[in-house]
Amino acid sequence: MVIKRQSSKQTAQAGQSSLDRIMAAAKTEFAKHGLRQTRIEDIASSAGVSQQLVFHYFDNKESLYSEVLAVLGATSTDFLNAVDLDSLEPLQAIEFIIRGIFETNLEYGIRFIADQIILDGEQIIRKNPIWLKHQILMTHIERILLRGRENGTIRSGLTPRELLLVIVSLSIGQSVSPTLVAGPIDRVSPNPCSEPRDWIDVSLALVLTALKTG
Repeated sequence: MVIKRQSSKQTAQAGQSSLDRIMAAAKTEFAKHGLRQTRIEDIASSAGVSQQLVFHYFDNKESLYSEVLAVLGATSTDFLNAVDLDSLEPLQAIEFIIRGIFETNLEYGIRFIADQIILDGEQIIRKNPIWLKHQILMTHIERILLRGRENGTIRSGLTPRELLLVIVSLSIGQSVSPTLVAGPIDRVSPNPCSEPRDWIDVSLALVLTALKTG
């Protein structure tokens, strides 16, 4: 009798439900190709299920995309649970939030943000968790900015919404080819920027310098 060995992918899939496998495959495919270029047949193949099963769970490709986007949005502020922001100095708290947003967006988030820019944010509008999480972030940022202005470490003039927009916009830079970013950044930064993660340090320096008084 010949025993067919399972691949590492098949072994990992064996412990997941069909829906979990579909969601995981969809997240990867949509991140690679965006909503318009992704094919359901590729998601089904990657998940190890039939296309019919995908449509059993989801009416169409867009509803699957929206669900993936909602799941990503729902977990986008989980990093806030790791620390009490009020226990940090204001600039340290801002640094923690910047690093949290960058790390959260590094694997998938930036690609979905870019795709939503192309799609005019239509799926984000339909799925509210992302907006809710942004409101949570803005509430934290507002409190941090107030503390920083009260103790004289953070200048006035920047709203929580503006600061969050700057941070998210800078996080998209992680998806830029390192070879494109490295040259210009190396001319203005003492630290090399040859990897996407290096962009975090460059962005931190830009934001914190802009926030500091004096």
